[in-house]
Parts: sequence; structure tokens; C-alpha cells
Amino acid sequence: MDGVKTALAVVTLLAVSGISGPNVRPARAQEPIAVKIATGAEQQLSAGRGYGKFAELVNERSKGKVKVDVYYAGALGNEVTAVRNMLAGTVEMSTASDANLGAFTDGLFFMNLPYLFKGTAGLRRVIDEPAIRDEINKVLAKANMRAVAHLDNGGPRHLLSSKGPIRAPGDAKDLKCRTTASPVEVAIFKAFGTIPTPVNWAEVYTGLSQGTVDCEGVQYTWAYSTRHYEVIKYVAEIGYVIGTQNLLVRLDFWNKLPTDLQDLMTQAGRDAEAWESKVDADFTQEAREKILGSGVKVYAPTPAEMKKWREAVVPQIWTQFKAKVTPDFIQRVQKLQEGI
Repeated sequence: MDGVKTALAVVTLLAVSGISGPNVRPARAQEPIAVKIATGAEQQLSAGRGYGKFAELVNERSKGKVKVDVYYAGALGNEVTAVRNMLAGTVEMSTASDANLGAFTDGLFFMNLPYLFKGTAGLRRVIDEPAIRDEINKVLAKANMRAVAHLDNGGPRHLLSSKGPIRAPGDAKDLKCRTTASPVEVAIFKAFGTIPTPVNWAEVYTGLSQGTVDCEGVQYTWAYSTRHYEVIKYVAEIGYVIGTQNLLVRLDFWNKLPTDLQDLMTQAGRDAEAWESKVDADFTQEAREKILGSGVKVYAPTPAEMKKWREAVVPQIWTQFKAKVTPDFIQRVQKLQEGI
């Protein structure tokens, strides 16, 4: 009996102290859920910093349950490739602009329409509306995706050119303007009177310097970070379209997560948006000042001139793509922006 008591005491001591005996196995800590984010954004830019903030918040708040790692600057694929890799299961999350997301879904197609938003404030008013977010995710779900965050992306796109100055659409007539392959963007620049010329983003600097293209529609932040201001001479601040950088998750992966982790990541996405919004606004202002300081001439059209820019594209483009963005949806978007 004394021997049995002694053996029980030894086993108890081993268990309490955490020392493993021949038949005592310590409990293994649960491995964190690994989440890779593939993004084309560079780490120092506002969108890249926003994705980093999201990872930081999730890693901190989940207390070891989730481990998010961000792979920047196209390390695991740029934009379209990153989304394809996510859908193939190589990574759990990816990022894409609203325009490049169009290769997979029409969930954010409405952001392509010209002059739909009253600047960044108008865009945020719409994109922060819960009902709009729910509708976006219903459409994204058809492509096995869900949006976790919509980040500001340098404000409106303006018209940057190596020829000019450009004040009204007539000044841009027959200029070769770089576009993506987006049918909306091509239609916009055709309506402006330019010659739409699809060029890969990586080749735009060379195209502008060699005269393959004369102009482009881009945000100040992108023109500054890629040094396009070295090969353009004029900016017309027409703010014809504005969109977001978007953090996406593969829906089948998301649906397997516990509800508490889904809620945690959703809130981290909203908090990262709010944090990045200030970062992006500051960077946009800095980029504009740097571009002005480089000698590029910036022109803000008069109200009468802005009316010409809008009239050149709004009736035609909104009607042309009404099957994708209905008049009823446009009215809802406009109503949400009342008072701005």
C-alpha cells in the first residue's frame, strides 16, 4: 500500500511540475491558424501600411490563435496573380484595386463609373454603409471571395500628361492616353476625346518618356511613388474616378473559421481602414506638393470647365453600363452623399 501511495505521489508531482515521465505526455499548445496575405503594395505606401496594420491588430488581438504574415511588393503575385493564387489555395488572403478585381467579379464595378462620388468623403460615406458592404460581399461570394477591408487609395484620379496644358476635354483631343484593358476606362477616355492605349503599368514610365503615350489617369500618390512626375509636365485636376484598395479572403477558408475569429478579423479590418485613411490623406497631400515642387504645372479647372468634363462622360458611360450598375443603385449612392 505504501508503494502504491508513493507511485501516485510521484506521478502527481510530475504532472504538476510539467516534467514528463515515461508514460506522461505534456499537452501540446494549439498551433496558430496561419494566414498569408499576398499584395502588390509596397510596405511603405499607405495601402501597404494599412495591410500591415491589419496583420498587427489580428496577431495582437487573437492572442496567438491567428498568425498573419503580409508578403509585400508582389512577392507572392501582383494584383490579378495574387487573387488567382488565393482562389487556388496558395494563400488565404490577397489584395486588389477595385479595377483589377473586375477580372473576377462585378462586386466593386460601380467604382469604375466616372463622377459617381464626391471625392474621398463621398466614397467613404457609401463604402462604409453596412447595407452596401453586405451587397458587395453577396456578389463577391459568387467568386468565392469576401472583402475584409476597403482602404483609401490616394484619392481621385487626375489627368497627367506630357503635352498641354489641358483645361477642358477639347485640349486632350487625340492624345494617346494610357489605360488598363478595363472596358469602362477605355470608354471614359474615348469619351474625353483621347485615343485609349492599353499599356501594362510597369511600362507606363517608359511609354510616357518615349512618346508611346501622352497621358494617363492616375492618383498623385501613384504618380509620385513611381516617379512618373519625371516624365509628365501637366496635371489637370479633374478627379474623374475614385476607388479603393481591397483586402480579400477566400470564402471557403473564411467559412471554416470560428465565429469569434471572423468577428475579430472583421473589426480589425474596419480599424485598419480608419487608421489608413489618415495615413493616405497625408501621403496624398505630400505627393501633390512633391510633384508641384518638381516643376509640374497643376491646373484646377473652373466650375464651367468641370461641367464639360462631367458632361463628356456621365450620360454616356452611366447609360452604357447600366446593366452592371442600375439607375436605382446610382440613386442610392447619390442619396448617401447628400450634404457633402
